[in-house]
Amino acid sequence: YFLGEIPKIATCDADDAECVPPDSGSANIEGAEITWAKNSDTGEITIIVDSEDGYTEITIPGTGEFAF
Repeated sequence: YFLGEIPKIATCDADDAECVPPDSGSANIEGAEITWAKNSDTGEITIIVDSEDGYTEITIPGTGEFAF
C-alpha cells in the first residue's frame, strides 16, 4: 500500500477561460516513475509505469475510438 502524498492533478474551473488543462505529467511514487500523456487530437491517454520491478505501458482509447 501507499503511505506517501498523492500527487495533485491540475484542474481548471469551468469559468476560468485562461486556464489550460495539462496534457501530460509525471510523478515518482515509491521509486516508480509514472508518466502520462494525452493525445490532444484523439483523446487517447498513455500511462507508463517504470520501476525496478519492470515497465508497463497502458493505452486508453480516446472518445470514439472504442466500440464493441
